[in-house]
Amino acid sequence: MNYRIVIRNAWELTQTQKRLIMWYGFIPSLLTTLVGILYVSYQIVATYKTPYFSGKEQKSFLREVIEMIITFVKTHHDLGLFLIIVSAVILVLYLLLPTLCRGALIQLTTRIQNNQKIRIRDGLTYGLFSFLPLLEYHLLIKSFSVGAILVEAAFIFRNLGIGWFQTLFFPFLLFAFIGLILSLLFTYADYFIVIDKQPVFSSIIQSSKLVLLQWQATFLIVILMTLITIRIIFNILLVLVIPAIILIPAGYIATKTLAIIGFIFGLVIGVVALFFAAYFGAILEVFTTAVWVNTFLALTTKGEVSAREIGVTVSALDHGNSA
Repeated sequence: MNYRIVIRNAWELTQTQKRLIMWYGFIPSLLTTLVGILYVSYQIVATYKTPYFSGKEQKSFLREVIEMIITFVKTHHDLGLFLIIVSAVILVLYLLLPTLCRGALIQLTTRIQNNQKIRIRDGLTYGLFSFLPLLEYHLLIKSFSVGAILVEAAFIFRNLGIGWFQTLFFPFLLFAFIGLILSLLFTYADYFIVIDKQPVFSSIIQSSKLVLLQWQATFLIVILMTLITIRIIFNILLVLVIPAIILIPAGYIATKTLAIIGFIFGLVIGVVALFFAAYFGAILEVFTTAVWVNTFLALTTKGEVSAREIGVTVSALDHGNSA
C-alpha cells in the first residue's frame, strides 16, 4: 500500500467534495465543539473550585450551576424556559446526529472512492441504515476512552480527595493504557459496520484481527494522522489565540462605558471563532474518514494468506535446487 497515494487521494476528495464537509462534517462538528467547550470548561472550573486549588471549602460547583439555572428561570420565566428547550434540543442532536452523519460520511466516501455516482441527500438514508449498530458500538466503547477515564479521575479527585486519587492513580493509568490499545484494535470497527454491514461484536473481532495482521500499515497511518491532526489543531489554536491576545488587554484598558460594547464584540468574536473551529473540524473529519476508508479498502482487499498457499516466487525448480 502506497501511503502517499492514500493520503493524496483523501486530500483530493476533501478538496473536491465540499458538500460532504458542509452537510455531514460541519453540523456535527459544530455540535461536538460547542458541547465539548462547555463540558471541558465545567470540568476545569469544578476542579479549580476544590479546596486543593481555591484554598477554601466551597459547595459543589454542579450545585451552584443548578441553583443559578433555577434562579434564572424564576426571574426570567419565558426566556429561561426557551433556553432550557433549546439546550435539550442541542443535547439530543449531540447524542444522535454525529453518529448518523458518521455512517453517512463513511458510505458516501466509500462510494466516491469506488467511482460510484452519489447524491448527497442519499447519505441520510445510508446513515439511518447503520445508525443503530453504530450508536450501540459508540456507547459500548465510550466507557473505555481515555477522555472518559480522565473525567472519572477528576471526579474521584473532586469528591473523594487527593488520597483516593493517589491510591487509584496507577489503576487509572493502566485503564488509560488499555483504552489506547482497545482504540487501536477497534480502528476499523466503524468501517466493518457501515461498509460490510457486520454486527457490532463481529466488527470488533474482525477489526482486531485486521489490525494484528496489518499492524505495520495501521500503526504508520495512525502516526501520520496524529501528526497531521496536531498540525491542524495547532493552526486552529493560533487562529483562536491571536484574537484573544488582542482582546484581553483591550478589555482591561476599556472603561466602564465601553463594557457593554466590549462584551458584544467579544461575543461576536467568540461565535465566529466557534464556527471557524467547527469548519476546520469538519475538514479534518472528512479527510481522516477518507484516509481510513482508503486504508480499510486496501487492507481488506488483500485478504489473509494461508500458510498452505505457495508463494508466487516459489517454483518446483526452486525446490529442486534447494534439495
